[in-house]
Amino acid sequence: MPNIYSSKMYRKGFVRGSILCFALMACSYGYAASVPYSEETSIERVEFQQTVTGTVKNGATGEALSGVTIRVKGKDAAAQTDDAGNFSIAAENGDVLQVSFIGFTAQEFPVTSATANVVLTPDSESLDEVVVVGYGTQKRKEITSAVASVKEKDFNRGGMRNPMELVQGKVAGLNITRAQGSNPNSGTNIQLRGMASLKGTNSPLVVIDGIPGGSLDLIKQGDIESIDVLKDGSAAAIYGTRGNGGVILVTTKKGKAGKPQFEYLTYGQTEIVNRRPTMLDAAQFREKVVQGMNRPKLDLGATTDLYDELINKDNFSHFHNFIASGGGENSTYRASFNYEQAKGIAKENGRDQFGGRINFTQTGFNDKLTMSANIAANFNKANLLGGKKADDSENVPDFEQAVQRNPTAPIMNPDGTYYQTQEFNNYNPISRFAYRLDDRNQQTFSGDARLKYQIIDELSVSAFGSYVRDNWNGRQYRSRLDWDQRPESNYQGTGYAYKRNELSWTKTFESTIDYNKTFNDNHTITGLLGYSYQYSTLEYFDMSNSGFTTDGFLDWNFGSGTAITNDKLPRPGLNSFKDDNTLVAFFGRVNYNYADKYFLTAILRREGSSRFGANNKWGNFPAVSAGWTITNEDFFTNKEVVNDLKLRVGYGVTGNQGIPNYLSLITLGTGGVYPQDGVYYQTYGVNTNPNPDLKWEQKAETNIGLDFGLFNNRLTGAIDVYQRNTKDLLYQYNAQLPSYVQSSIWYNVGSVVNKGVEIQLTGTPIVKDDFTWQVDFTANYQKK
Repeated sequence: MPNIYSSKMYRKGFVRGSILCFALMACSYGYAASVPYSEETSIERVEFQQTVTGTVKNGATGEALSGVTIRVKGKDAAAQTDDAGNFSIAAENGDVLQVSFIGFTAQEFPVTSATANVVLTPDSESLDEVVVVGYGTQKRKEITSAVASVKEKDFNRGGMRNPMELVQGKVAGLNITRAQGSNPNSGTNIQLRGMASLKGTNSPLVVIDGIPGGSLDLIKQGDIESIDVLKDGSAAAIYGTRGNGGVILVTTKKGKAGKPQFEYLTYGQTEIVNRRPTMLDAAQFREKVVQGMNRPKLDLGATTDLYDELINKDNFSHFHNFIASGGGENSTYRASFNYEQAKGIAKENGRDQFGGRINFTQTGFNDKLTMSANIAANFNKANLLGGKKADDSENVPDFEQAVQRNPTAPIMNPDGTYYQTQEFNNYNPISRFAYRLDDRNQQTFSGDARLKYQIIDELSVSAFGSYVRDNWNGRQYRSRLDWDQRPESNYQGTGYAYKRNELSWTKTFESTIDYNKTFNDNHTITGLLGYSYQYSTLEYFDMSNSGFTTDGFLDWNFGSGTAITNDKLPRPGLNSFKDDNTLVAFFGRVNYNYADKYFLTAILRREGSSRFGANNKWGNFPAVSAGWTITNEDFFTNKEVVNDLKLRVGYGVTGNQGIPNYLSLITLGTGGVYPQDGVYYQTYGVNTNPNPDLKWEQKAETNIGLDFGLFNNRLTGAIDVYQRNTKDLLYQYNAQLPSYVQSSIWYNVGSVVNKGVEIQLTGTPIVKDDFTWQVDFTANYQKK
């Protein structure tokens, strides 16, 4: 039955019905007759729409809130409060109103009358948000150091060559650059608060799920829960000799109890050249050089755009990650499997890789014992032939050839061979693509497990162990037809092959004792005691040979190369190497919280490293920081505008051990050979000058910061001012001869000062049910 009381028909029906009622009242009837009930007769209930008015106030301060959004659930009707917190909206009895405002907990309530007064409770979720710090977590409101936390919802979206690019532009003072642009096989340069060392490591320490120095190849988009950055010394001191460049803590996702879930994440991308370098094309070259300089021999007769020839027009890259997760009350799991085909914008430059990550967690013994484990693997094959950089083994990068090579030189000769130019540092890169191989196959594996036992509510103990293994095999081959192998060269028209196998692995064991206790509701103390042991080793083997008279075997038959017996060919190469290092530490941390107003943190780490001299194996790394939440004081009354205001002050000492192994020791190396009875014997001698006083660099850093939230937390941010004083810089100096044997020695000499200001702002101009606009702004100023 149609509803005659809907929309326009309501007003017409009301007028006609009124006239009919008055007409009936003017008439009289002699009797009344009952009408029998019919099943086809229906009675429709009519809901009269009304205007609901009300006021929205802040439950903490009692002040009216302006700009609050009120919606009728399931309908298009919406309104906002004015400057006095008042609103009006059309709704019917039984409708549900949704009230939402950034910085406050959203509410829903049914319409029961024409008035509705709403009290919103401030949302403390952002302050209670858990932030990962060294060997534990803290609530954001308890942080007393310069720590930035980026959750998955705030990550950059799109195609990322490196997981660190997910937070590019999100953390003030953190610079993430790719020196080789779109090259999928190049590394990412990460620097936090500028340079602090000349020869030591300047990059932050990366910790993945508790593994110091974890491999970034093992984490992919869709698997990361958060990335937390420990920026100043008071936060990074818990990592001692590796904290000079800051610390980046990556936390991966874990399974959750509930019904099984599946997720699929993918992206595709292609790249184009936005701006080419300025250079002469063939017509301009003829005009300005051939004719203008009267050099007719330089006109080689062709019109070649070598830059365009080097571009891979079919550079579509794609990534896929399939995830399954679930679990029950006492155990959870999460497994992800990924595949990526990444192509660079340069020809013969790409990377195919696949891998996965599996996490498992189980609790037992009345929920007192928890075991968690992670296994991750990545297998990739890289084509390194194209996209060469300046410090590769080649004379000049390929794209420099496009700038310097004669644009009238052809790519091919009429007979189908490649045209070669004879100028200095000049070659035909397209010819190299045809006659060379440069591949790398890499396998990376990581496994870790953690046991945690809750002795009592306030006290727990845990043990953590991990193993990370990285192995790669590289191969290169130059055909007999390659220009460098031509008959008139040293290789006499034969092929050349090179192989390298490199293996590195690290095992880590750490145990901690955690304490957490609240006294008299206002005093909370947390404590941490720990022990850490880490052992790392690196080994490699490489060899080269030439004299291959056929390309049929490529690099798979080294014994067929005649350079082993033909001394007129370049000599074959054979090398092997291995080194290792050990790091041992004892550390502790104490946190004090009084009434969520005053916070204090103290850290001490004592660490020993095998890389340093006998007189300086051990060092101490202390830190202390404090925080004051001003908005929690009784005297602070302007909470409607300033929702959160906290002052932080911190001081911490960190170290830098990022140098090669054995530099403090006497090591042996090979020298010349000597003949004896017709046999030549290898000689050995001192390879390094020892320095028993060699020690790590030491950086003392002071940081003053201010965290704030304004306008119902629509604008949040932090301002940090810091100064870093690094002394005992590690550097390689010329040694006096004699009395030293070698010409150089490593010493701790010199200092550097690095100071700056960082600003980080996050604003949310628009918040709606189906649309949110968030703006991030970061800036930093550094002075050395």
